[in-house]
Amino acid sequence: ITGNLSYNRINTAGADHAGQVTVTAGNTTQAKAFATNYTGTGQPVIVLTPTSDPLALGVPIGYWVTYSGSAGAWTGWTLNIQTALASNIVFNYVVVGVA
Repeated sequence: ITGNLSYNRINTAGADHAGQVTVTAGNTTQAKAFATNYTGTGQPVIVLTPTSDPLALGVPIGYWVTYSGSAGAWTGWTLNIQTALASNIVFNYVVVGVA
């Protein structure tokens, strides 16, 4: 079947698609496992938004994602921050699979 699919909203539920992840005080990582593996050859796209300002704690931080698994069987991901903070930091996230 060929053609285009057009829609104005995606409504999915479950922590594999969106949610919150917290890096607790004193730590620099937090791992998340997918309930169901992503099966695309490319790593899923994960968009993170911090819900608080780390600069308010006096510490600018960088953050990034590392992946678990491999092409065809992405099993999860880990949120990394460059500097451990004195307080928890919460991020909202959205995951989109890549074919």
